[in-house]
Amino acid sequence: MRYLFIATTLFFFLAGCGKKGPLVPPDARFSSPINDLKIIQKGENFQISWSIPNRGDEEEASRRLAGFRLLRREVLPPDQDCEICPNAYQVVKEVDLDYLRDTHLIGDRIISIDTGVITGKTYQYKVEPFMKDGTPGLESNKYRLMKYAPIQGPTLKAVPTPTSILLHWDNIALPANVKPKGINIYRWRTDESPEVTPLNSTPILTDDYEDLRLERKVTYHYYVRSVSEEDGILFESVSSNQVSGAMTEPE
Repeated sequence: MRYLFIATTLFFFLAGCGKKGPLVPPDARFSSPINDLKIIQKGENFQISWSIPNRGDEEEASRRLAGFRLLRREVLPPDQDCEICPNAYQVVKEVDLDYLRDTHLIGDRIISIDTGVITGKTYQYKVEPFMKDGTPGLESNKYRLMKYAPIQGPTLKAVPTPTSILLHWDNIALPANVKPKGINIYRWRTDESPEVTPLNSTPILTDDYEDLRLERKVTYHYYVRSVSEEDGILFESVSSNQVSGAMTEPE
């Protein structure tokens, strides 16, 4: 009888210990969340990007990763805002790594576009990974951004030469409270999808650019966006007109 009492007591003690919740295999979640979620306004839309976790001892978890859920909430005035309310966040997009519909993968970085944002409103985003067995991963960092009134895009021209394509743009006048920060150039080949990341690493401060990194007999397509700053936040204009060209044959 004494042994039965000890066994029963031990059973209830173990059953009562620990945090209640679903059982999660130790290697099903990454040991650290995504911490590089970023957002930039491009014209009317927000471009959201984050890296796929794939670090050392987390390689096995990376192989079991199925995708991500991108969540967004509207930030309300302080007396109305409630981030922890059950319906505060809405799923904007579910990214399936085996089928990247309307989503780009550049290196190990996911790039997604949110077209449902309204000028003057502030939004907060986060990303939740999920595994192939449905197990959730750890939430990413949170990123908050207000949508500014979009700036009209520049007017772009292209002049092909035997060694390059010369680009020139005419900038649009900006509102008094908006500071110009340069131009971002987007380039892609005919056999590629339109580019979503700039050709240049930092905004170009002149009003022209000579593109020398080209292959002969290949047609390239371009658009540009002006980069502006308001209240310390950088954002891009609406896209310019699209131009195309290929290097001319030497005489």
